[in-house]
Amino acid sequence: MPSVGIAGAGLTGRLLAFALLQKGWQITLFDSDQRTGGQSAAVVAAGMLAPYAELETAEPLVFGLGQRSLELWPQWLAALAEPVFFQQTGTLLIAHRQDRADMERFVSHIRAKLGERAELQSLSAIALADDPVLMARGFAFAVQAGRCAFLAGPLQPRDMASPSTPTLGMPFWHRQSS
Repeated sequence: MPSVGIAGAGLTGRLLAFALLQKGWQITLFDSDQRTGGQSAAVVAAGMLAPYAELETAEPLVFGLGQRSLELWPQWLAALAEPVFFQQTGTLLIAHRQDRADMERFVSHIRAKLGERAELQSLSAIALADDPVLMARGFAFAVQAGRCAFLAGPLQPRDMASPSTPTLGMPFWHRQSS
């Protein structure tokens, strides 16, 4: 049986190990992180795939690789012994009204790179809401909350986040809506 050592047990190292294990290789992972991978970029949104957002500054090859990765994730996850939360709902890019010119530049840049393959929509969450006034108020609160958090200053770094409210079962943001 062939064997290999992989330096780094982040997302790429673990995927490489997983692929080689499936082909019968003996794997040794070397990493300073905990076994759960709490320091890996994939633990938070940094592990998300957003090919359209990447395309603004990256070459079309990177976009193609991102699209292919989105196709492969469900296959990889289906091969795991335990279920893993995964959702694929697209990428939402949001801009303030005063940043409209930047967003339009971004959209035209993406359209120039992809041509007819560009699947972009311009949506107004307020216009689409069942209660536009309540939605506008919610956005105002979100902006205010972000400003307050910024003014409060940075949090002390921690190895692991701890919930501020009790968590029972699956968090609401992971549940499928009916």
